[in-house]
Amino acid sequence: METMIQMKRSIIFSIVMALVTTAVLLGVAPLKIYAGESVVIRSLNLKFDSQFGDQEILMPQVSTTTTGVSVQDLVWKRDISKWKAAKAERVSVILTSSNTIFAETYNRSECKITGARFVSAKALDNNTLEVKVDYIPVVKLGNTARAGWADSKKTKAVWDKVEFATGYKVSLYADDKLKGTYSSNQYS
Repeated sequence: METMIQMKRSIIFSIVMALVTTAVLLGVAPLKIYAGESVVIRSLNLKFDSQFGDQEILMPQVSTTTTGVSVQDLVWKRDISKWKAAKAERVSVILTSSNTIFAETYNRSECKITGARFVSAKALDNNTLEVKVDYIPVVKLGNTARAGWADSKKTKAVWDKVEFATGYKVSLYADDKLKGTYSSNQYS
């Protein structure tokens, strides 16, 4: 019985060697399989770092800490010259990966966004992903050029608009004592 098993092993070995020899003689390249190509990225991290300009809106810096993934491009829906502080701006972040593949889509729990709000994430191909987010621009506000009373009875406070301001909080003092604080979403 042992001789029969040895004979079968010898025949199988001979067939395999014949196939390998034929492949080498015909110039067939060996099949290369890279394990990294089949690894699917399960989760992503994106970070939006707001840049604070002196009375101007600046583009945020966008980065990822996901291994093997890099930010290739940012495609903003509107030009930065049209942005308003505290108003969401839509951006498509194009991510690429050379040694791993992206899933077809990602949801909010699989795509952690810091500094912006997740909208969607969809693969453009195995190695390219488009992540759409809403970013809210910030700006360091300047001071008002003029603030005071509109009349001699001091019944109406007025001030000049501060560029990029979306509202105001006014504190009124009399004799160095706070008399009241008022909020407004108007400019005077």
